[in-house]
Amino acid sequence: MATPHTFLIVIDQPSSSPNWENAQSMLEDLSLSCRQILGFQPDFRLAYLPVDLPLMLHQIPNSLDEVIEEEINNGKNVFFIFPAILEFSILQKEDFSQIISTARKQFSGIEFYYDDVDLSHPLLVQAFVGQAQKCLSPIQLSPDQLGLLLVASGHGNATDRAESYRLMRLIWEQLGLAAGEVAFIRHDKPFLADQLQKSLSLEKSNRSLLWVAISQAWWPAQHQDYAKAIYRDAFSKKEDRSTCIFVDSLGPNPLVLSWLQKRILHLWKGFRQQQHRQRSAKYKQLPRKNSLLYGPDGHTTPLKVDNSLKIQNYMLGNGLVAEVNGQPAFALLTDFIGIKSKKVFIKVTWHGYATGTYTDPVALDKFLSILSGKAILLESYTSSRNDGTKEFDWTTECKQHRDWIRQQDSAFLAKTGLSEVIKKHKAHYVNLTELFWDGQCTPQPIIDDLLSSQNIKLTHPELSQFIPRVLYDNRGADFISFARFKGPTRLSIANMFGLIPIPFRSKWHGSNITDFAVVCCDLVKIYGCLFNLHTIIESLNYAVRWDRNGLYRSRWGNYDLIDSLNIVCMSQSLAIGDVLASQIQGQSIEKSAFFDVVRSNFNIPPQVLRASIPDDLKAKFA
Repeated sequence: MATPHTFLIVIDQPSSSPNWENAQSMLEDLSLSCRQILGFQPDFRLAYLPVDLPLMLHQIPNSLDEVIEEEINNGKNVFFIFPAILEFSILQKEDFSQIISTARKQFSGIEFYYDDVDLSHPLLVQAFVGQAQKCLSPIQLSPDQLGLLLVASGHGNATDRAESYRLMRLIWEQLGLAAGEVAFIRHDKPFLADQLQKSLSLEKSNRSLLWVAISQAWWPAQHQDYAKAIYRDAFSKKEDRSTCIFVDSLGPNPLVLSWLQKRILHLWKGFRQQQHRQRSAKYKQLPRKNSLLYGPDGHTTPLKVDNSLKIQNYMLGNGLVAEVNGQPAFALLTDFIGIKSKKVFIKVTWHGYATGTYTDPVALDKFLSILSGKAILLESYTSSRNDGTKEFDWTTECKQHRDWIRQQDSAFLAKTGLSEVIKKHKAHYVNLTELFWDGQCTPQPIIDDLLSSQNIKLTHPELSQFIPRVLYDNRGADFISFARFKGPTRLSIANMFGLIPIPFRSKWHGSNITDFAVVCCDLVKIYGCLFNLHTIIESLNYAVRWDRNGLYRSRWGNYDLIDSLNIVCMSQSLAIGDVLASQIQGQSIEKSAFFDVVRSNFNIPPQVLRASIPDDLKAKFA
C-alpha cells in the first residue's frame, strides 16, 4: 500500500524539453537516496511552472496544477512541494500561490507543505563553484586575472535580486577572483550589456580581466541564450572575443541532488513534529480507530475478536504485524501466538532514564491489562539506571555499593511511575543481579547438560553460569522479550543482553556489532531451551526515531519520538520478530552485520526476509 504523501519537484522546464528527461533521471537517484534515509519509498513527480505564461489560463502537460489534481485523484492528500527554480519570476510566484489556494478550496482535507529556495545554501554555492572550476581548469590564468559575472534574469522582485548579489559574493569568495559583478537580462540595473561595456573600459585602462559568466539557473534557460546574444552584440567589432567565457548550467549535478535531499528531509521532519503536536493536543478527542492486521501481500484487514481464522492468513512466517487500538485486539493476538501459561516471564527494557526509549508505564499497563497469567518482570542492574551522584569503579566495585544501586533502582521505578503499574497488576519484579550476587544461580553443568541434550553449542559457553534457579525451576513457561520500536538492531534479541546479571557489561559488547550480536544470540539459545520464547516489539506509547538533530538525547545519540502508533510486531521467534520490525522501520536486513549473525544462528523463512511491508506503514516510523 502506497503512502498518502507525494513529493513534487517543480522546475521551469516543459516536459517537451530534453532537460525534463535529465531531471527525471535525477529524480530516480533522489528517490533512491531518500528511501535509504526515510526507510520508505517516497513518491516523486516532476511538475512544470512556466516563466512567462499565466498557468491557470492554459492546459499544459505536467504543469503543477495538473499534477496536483492527478495525484489527488490517485488518493494522495499530503503534498510536499519543492521549487527547484533558482530564480522565480513575479508571475511564477503568483501562479504558485494561486494553484495551492485553488486546490485547497476545490479539494477538502488536502495538506500542502513547501519551502523557499535558499540560494545561499552551502551545497548550492559549492555546485556553482565546482562548475566554474571545471570550466577554468584548462585556462592557465591566476585568480587575479579573472572576474566573476553572475548572470541572472532579474525578473523577480528587489529581494530576489538582492539574493543574486549574495550568491555572487559567496561564489566569488570561494573562487578568490579579482572582481565580482552581477548582471541582469530582464532588469536594467545593472543590465548585462552595460556590465560588458564596463569590462571593455577596464581593458582600455590596462586592467584586463577574463570574465567568467555563471548563469543563475539549474538547467539551460532562455535567458542564457539572450545573454550570449547580448555578448555577441557587445563584441561584434572585436577580433578577440575571449573577454568573457560562459560556464555551463549546473544540470544533473550531485550537489544539487544533495541540496534537494536536505530540503526534503528538513520539511519531512517539520511535518512529523507538527503531527506529533496535533496528536498530543487532540488525542483525547479522537475517536478510537479500528485495529488492523498487516498481511504478507501488504494488504490490511480489520482485526476483530470474531475473525481469529483470518489471523492465520495474515501471518508472516510465525510473525504478526498489527495496529492494536484497544485491549480486545491486543488480547486476541497475544492468545493467538500462544501466551497462555500461569506464569509469564517478561524481559522488560529498563536501561535508563532516556525519555521514550525504555518500557514505560503506559506500554506496560496496556500489556499487563490483557495478560491472564501472573506477570514476572525481569531485569538486571545497569550502570545507567541511576542519578550519577555516586562515583565508583563499576567493573570491580558494584557489589560493595549494592545498597545504593538497589535504592537507585527503586527510585527509577518510582519516578517513572512503573512501580504503580506493577502494584496495580500485582506483578512481581525479579532483579537478576540480586539473585546472582546472592549465589542463587543454577549450577552451570545443569544448564550445559540441557543445552547439550538439544545439540546447542554456544560461542560464549560462560553465559550458562548466569541462569537464576527460580527461572530454571519454572522452565516450560512463556517468556516474552518485550522490546520497543527504536531502531533496526535494538529490538527483542538485543533486549536479551540485559539478562546478563553483571551491571557493567561492556566486555560483553565486544569490539563491534557482530560481537554483540553473537552474545545476544547465545542468550536467546539458552532461554529458548528453558522457556516458550515470544517477542512483542511495541510502540504502544512511543517509538524512537534516531536523528542526530533530534530533540532528545541519550548515550547512543539524539532522537525524536513518535507517539501513539500502537503498532506491535509479535512472534514465537525472536529472530522473525526482529527481522519484521527492522523492515517496518525501513532497514535493509541484507546490509546489517547484526542480522548476518542472526541469520546464521536461526532459521528465518524467505517470505519474512523479503516481507512486503507497506510503504504507508514504513512512513509511520520515518
